Amino acid sequence: MFRRGKETAALSARPWARTARARALWGLTLAALLATAAAAVAAPTPAAASSTAAAPPPGGGAPAAARAAATADARSDEWISPISLHSQTYACCMPFELKEKVVREAVDLGAGFLRVDIYLDALFDEGGRRRATPDFSGIDEMIWLARRYHVRLLAIMVGTPGYLSTCPQWGERSWFKCPPRDVGEYGRLVAAVVARAPDVFRYVEIGNEPDGDWVFAGSPSDYAAMVRSAAGAIKAAFPQTKIVLAAPMTAGGGMPWFDGVFAALGGARPFDVVNAHVREPLERVRTAVLRWRRYYSDHGLGGLPLWLTEFAYPADPRWQVPPYNGGERSQAAYYERAIPLALRAGADQVFVTLRDGYLHEQDERFLSEGMVTLDITRAPYALRRKRAFATVKALVARFRREWESSRALAAARAARTARAAQAARARRSMRRRSAAHRATGRRLRRDACARCRTRERAHPVKHRRARSRPKQNASPARGCAPPHRGCGARRGRRSAPRRD
Repeated sequence: MFRRGKETAALSARPWARTARARALWGLTLAALLATAAAAVAAPTPAAASSTAAAPPPGGGAPAAARAAATADARSDEWISPISLHSQTYACCMPFELKEKVVREAVDLGAGFLRVDIYLDALFDEGGRRRATPDFSGIDEMIWLARRYHVRLLAIMVGTPGYLSTCPQWGERSWFKCPPRDVGEYGRLVAAVVARAPDVFRYVEIGNEPDGDWVFAGSPSDYAAMVRSAAGAIKAAFPQTKIVLAAPMTAGGGMPWFDGVFAALGGARPFDVVNAHVREPLERVRTAVLRWRRYYSDHGLGGLPLWLTEFAYPADPRWQVPPYNGGERSQAAYYERAIPLALRAGADQVFVTLRDGYLHEQDERFLSEGMVTLDITRAPYALRRKRAFATVKALVARFRREWESSRALAAARAARTARAAQAARARRSMRRRSAAHRATGRRLRRDACARCRTRERAHPVKHRRARSRPKQNASPARGCAPPHRGCGARRGRRSAPRRD
């Protein structure tokens, strides 16, 4: 196709040419067109998907895991927003429609990651006994949504199953806080969740705020054993999965507690990302991020990415700090200034709280931290966006433009460097050719001089007469008389007989 001359005429005369080359070209072109059409039909865009009601996925999501794992995160140059969402989405215990609404908000914002909670006790435990068949129905819904809308998940593995807990006597409401009796079994459970969809669970956070009594009743050594076991089981089966260390509740109480975790781990560091939670007034945001950076650097973790998996500011004026104490407008202004400050101070990802909370979930001062209000109690799950959502969305768009601009500049610099290298190679090649030409000229002149001397010795009188009448427009040779007819310096020509 698109050939010139005789080949064009041959192909136009025979559309399906008999040559093997033409058949191969037609076959490749047809295959590419069919593949493009199939991809356009089979992969709807998030906008198109959101315009129609999505049907819940079938019960079994595991068979597709091996196929999808081979293609996950293959695009290393893909844009990933540094702003992500702490969504407070519970994969086990929320209706599918509510999960889909949260995922659509993440897509519309352009979030890099969506942080979701996965309760192991809801998957593997039933009344203090191990389930014969784990309940992956809620997990499969989240997997289906992540694949449909192309959303990256950060999965928090929380909760200890009752049959594995060291405090089953505390009852179903509290036994999930206790460390497991068998950390090896705990690691296998976490790996079983990742095995459900390795392409979706690429980032796994082990626990959440383990220094807080509200979620973990173990010691630093208990948490260190859980991290070591879970990371070992996951990495053994899925080495591409990244392990995220849980974040302390606060810097003041969390740093001494995590000192014990690092002491229990010894020299091992079985995680790939370090973590922190920041809820500070604007003037202390940069200081807080730098403090966490120094803390992890002191433990030999300065080279790991730092994620702020909970970064929030309330919209309720009762809990705001002047001058950002004017309600939702002040919350938006805070995010507009605080998020770039955190990123410049050294944070690699900032997870902004997506929705407001409820009293059964958290303390009252944290209830208004979300960028949206979402009714999670009853359908149709009414949602209202605050001013902060549009502000953070504009930040994401700005960061993307900056990334594209820097990438274009880097490509231009690389092209200039490549052109300069090509020109330097051309100059070196020209110098080598010039040197070879000069050496050839010197050799030819030496040969001409040698012939001159040989002829002069053989016919001194004839040679002397010929030297007195040099050939016109002849270049003189170094160290010898100019080429002349009597000498025969021009190869292939014989001297004409002289007429006296």
